[in-house]
Amino acid sequence: MKITNQWNLFLKSFTLKPVFFFIIAYDLIFYAIITPCILIYKNIQLKKAAALRIANLETYVATASPAEMQALIQSMKSFIYFTIIGAILLLLIALFSYSFSRTLIWNYLLKKKFNTKKFLKFNLLNLFLGLFTLFLLSILLVFIRISLPIFITLFYFILVAIFLFIFLLYMNYINIGKIFKSLALTVEKFNKKIGIAYLFSIAVFAVILLLMFLLNLIIRTPYASTVTSLALLIIFTAWMRLYILSAVKE
Repeated sequence: MKITNQWNLFLKSFTLKPVFFFIIAYDLIFYAIITPCILIYKNIQLKKAAALRIANLETYVATASPAEMQALIQSMKSFIYFTIIGAILLLLIALFSYSFSRTLIWNYLLKKKFNTKKFLKFNLLNLFLGLFTLFLLSILLVFIRISLPIFITLFYFILVAIFLFIFLLYMNYINIGKIFKSLALTVEKFNKKIGIAYLFSIAVFAVILLLMFLLNLIIRTPYASTVTSLALLIIFTAWMRLYILSAVKE
């Protein structure tokens, strides 16, 4: 594709269409499911932890009756069991709701129908993809703690590359339905067809980061600041999905 065509395609990507808002709506399904689940989990965990808050624990243990000690032990067991089992259930809910919302997004973009077998395998793909992404970002965050600007800049470049790779992988998987074949095709497209689109995406992401920074200067409340940053990130990923899809089609 000629550079002028790529530039025109990039400019065209900012044209607002109904599909853009549908993507955001499908994206929000994940947050609509996982947010109340997290809040409920944290609320119950805090209530169970409240039973373990004892001012002078050593004195209490030394003077408590067997019945009181038994009640304390049961409270500790309840807290530990709930924390572990609840965390596992929360992760499963997050995985399924995330995979479900991504399936809706890419089915809509690629005009595909929902397939249960493909969806179940998609959860497996997202599990391994999530673990790999967390591992990679953890390594990058270790370097960022060195506080050298080059590492911070590199982090943002790699983050956009991760977005790009994931979008291409999802696109291929929804089309093909086979994990390893989708991975191979994604690597091929990542090498040959997406270079300029990647650079344009970085430029837009830089603008998004600037907006986050400026809004954080205005909005001092941590909760509101987090919600605003998340909203901008959702808008960016919605735009990037459509832009990468159009770049691949070209």
